[in-house]
Amino acid sequence: MRTVYWSAGETVYKTLLAIKEAERTNSILVDFKEFVPSIHKYLGLEYLPKAGILELIRRSKTEIEPYLSSWKKIKVFTGFNIEDSVKFKVEDMMKIIEMLSVEDTVYDVNGGVFFSSTYAALKNADRIYVVMEPLELSYYTTSEYIKFLTEQWDIPVDIMTGIIVGKGDTDAAAALTGLKKVVKERI
Repeated sequence: MRTVYWSAGETVYKTLLAIKEAERTNSILVDFKEFVPSIHKYLGLEYLPKAGILELIRRSKTEIEPYLSSWKKIKVFTGFNIEDSVKFKVEDMMKIIEMLSVEDTVYDVNGGVFFSSTYAALKNADRIYVVMEPLELSYYTTSEYIKFLTEQWDIPVDIMTGIIVGKGDTDAAAALTGLKKVVKERI
């Protein structure tokens, strides 16, 4: 099962929710954010450089284990810093997802639709949690991005569940975004 935490704009909530989900399900926690990965900072881990993965991809190897850290009882992929992220193409990101898919995975991706890792994770997701702030503007912005995801990237809306962090209006969020299910979550 590939679970992705995504938002229309960048928010720390999705990162915290992804950590919580990976811990609860004992899944691999994947920081699939480019430029400024943050999960390793939250967990007190060292960032592991990813340039060597490109050689694995070229040789059709799948030994992703050396690029995973351990935290409590889960494995963690620590993302792509600026130096690493510019070296990877969409196809490379797809291969990394394939390498990681020997176990259940929980992805935390960049907000929006501007990074190849976000595209790759959303295209390969079995379930997408759409994280929103408890504001009508957040619901509206999210609805526009969901239209893009469904119409341009052909991502099915039925695998998406909205999550409002805090005291938002789930009915208003569902009506504006078109999501069938919207829940509230406390951090």
